[in-house]
Amino acid sequence: MSRLLIIEDDPPLRDVLEQLLSSEGYAITVVPDHTSGVAALDDEPFDLVITDSIKFTPPYGALESKELHAFQRAAGAVPIVLFTGFVEAQSLDADALGFAAIWQKPLDLDVLLDGIQGLLKGTCPVTP
Repeated sequence: MSRLLIIEDDPPLRDVLEQLLSSEGYAITVVPDHTSGVAALDDEPFDLVITDSIKFTPPYGALESKELHAFQRAAGAVPIVLFTGFVEAQSLDADALGFAAIWQKPLDLDVLLDGIQGLLKGTCPVTP
């Protein structure tokens, strides 16, 4: 069973993702922010991290954030997906920023599930 860490600051969406992904057979841990995410990564291993908890500020560029870098260090080799409603994120270079992919909200649930499965198998494109 693959273990997913979901970092989502919107409680209703967090609940939907937890229910959906649990029903698909994934072991799910959901947290509201990167600080909680780092603690979760310290407590147990994960196969994939999906996060919405990135702060965007103009000019929507390099995402130079101590919080993000600390989180990426804690995640190690675990793939991280940026799952965001900010359309500006689509102009970012996922590889250069250390993300396995950048997914734009809203995302069709079947496409989300296909993207997760693809990443876990190592076959997912940058955008599902």
